Amino acid sequence: MGDASKVVDSLKHVQAKLVNSSYISMSALSNTIQAIRCNPILSSTPFMTLFTTAYVYHLFGLPFYRWRFPCRTIEDLDGRIGRAEHMIDFNSSPERDFLGQDVEGFRDVLKEVKTKTTEIKNQNKPSPLKLFTWLKFRWHLLFDLDTCYEMLRVMEGEVKVKVYTTRAAAGFKHTNMEDVTGTKDGVVLDYHLRA
Repeated sequence: MGDASKVVDSLKHVQAKLVNSSYISMSALSNTIQAIRCNPILSSTPFMTLFTTAYVYHLFGLPFYRWRFPCRTIEDLDGRIGRAEHMIDFNSSPERDFLGQDVEGFRDVLKEVKTKTTEIKNQNKPSPLKLFTWLKFRWHLLFDLDTCYEMLRVMEGEVKVKVYTTRAAAGFKHTNMEDVTGTKDGVVLDYHLRA
């Protein structure tokens, strides 16, 4: 009973520190800990180990997964492609033309990402009933999406740097993010060149 009590106390300590980032409500966790402490079968060491492992994974594993793989679906990638395409078109229009001759290189990267996205969409998806095959497919799909996402992220960074440096060389005093991306709070802007 002493080991279970130590684990429960350490869980309460972790809970107190991470209450803002936890998805589990405090009352639900407190009720669960109290039920474990009162029930001699549930307060056994294997159950507490399993409970502690699941709780720690919930606190740290899922946020890490979301941080490591920000683009997890094809729809997310399609949205990112659309924003990148708009940014290139916005900054290579005749009245802006901040990308100069580099616009073709950026369009080539965008075309390559679109090709890979089409290949990903056209893959044969296995049945979820074949669990191992389906999990393997999802794992590879996740890394393929991540590769395309990273290519887009790097290309968008290069576009932003090119626009910032071109605007600075042209004598513009201020460059806002909407001057580079052509959007503000997700809304596409349609205005002419601002000084």
